[in-house]
Amino acid sequence: MRIRALEEMAALRRNFDRLFESLHGAGTSPLSTLEPSELAFVPAVETVWTHEAFHLRFILPGVSGKDIHLAVHGQQLHIHGERKEPEDFARGGYVYNRMPYGRFERVVDLPAGPDLDKLTARIKDGVLDVRIPVVVRVRPREVEISMAETEPETVDV
Repeated sequence: MRIRALEEMAALRRNFDRLFESLHGAGTSPLSTLEPSELAFVPAVETVWTHEAFHLRFILPGVSGKDIHLAVHGQQLHIHGERKEPEDFARGGYVYNRMPYGRFERVVDLPAGPDLDKLTARIKDGVLDVRIPVVVRVRPREVEISMAETEPETVDV
């Protein structure tokens, strides 16, 4: 009876590991029960909105700029590419903690306001920086409030 309970707990843990890895990128846990063919690379992304631009940073370690494709479709930024497995790494050896490799795709919904025609992208040290300037008419601005002069109220007696 006790052995069956331990087996059920182990199966539950494997299911939670799979769920967590599907949400946060597979292959990061040495206890992973996923097969190498099930591993997927999902690039992390950070976004920052300033008065001047909308910034995105995609973390793409080991990905060459020539293996990345960036496109805008409507109000969405599409990035796709491939993280290639090194040809000579661990050849003939055993890899304990496999890094996720393969094709990836990520779609980011863009807010209204950025000037999509002026989008720029630059990759350095595995970080893809995307900058989209904000259209001048949607930038926040201070509005001065004028004080209306009021006439004294008169009271009929």
